[in-house]
Amino acid sequence: RILKRVVLGLLTVVGLGSALVYGLSEREASADYSSVSGHPLILPAEPAEVAEGGRLVEIFHCTDCHADDLGGAVMVDEPLIGTLFAPNLTRGEGGVAGHYDPTDWERAVRHGVRPDGSALLVMPSEDFGELSNQDLGRMVAYLRSLPPVDRIPLDRRLGPMMRGFLVAGGFD
Repeated sequence: RILKRVVLGLLTVVGLGSALVYGLSEREASADYSSVSGHPLILPAEPAEVAEGGRLVEIFHCTDCHADDLGGAVMVDEPLIGTLFAPNLTRGEGGVAGHYDPTDWERAVRHGVRPDGSALLVMPSEDFGELSNQDLGRMVAYLRSLPPVDRIPLDRRLGPMMRGFLVAGGFD
């Protein structure tokens, strides 16, 4: 009888804790960062500048997450972690290059914020903080020059470990 109460009590604590983590992580994942202002970039058209953007894309290892063709890729697809897809950075179907203006690019890269104000949960924005506007403009010009890749991203799904990480402030 005592064991039954202990087990029931533990199940209640686990259930309430799970509900709390789920609710807090939903709030974090759907937070509105529309107030984060971006700065417009000047995108060069000269071939040497665009090529320099390609070199910078390599230096910053953008292909590690976004695939060799920068058309986006599954970063993780594990039940406990979730499903996270790095966006398609080309002008192809499912890509952002045709939809992002220069200010959108700056907000996404430097602040991890989509044009709609939602968070790019796993964007390493802190790595780009010291990048000059000129160099970021070169990178964007390069990305816009890539051949289109038609790859529609998977819907993001957060598993329990990712939700716990989010609540613990793992993406700040």
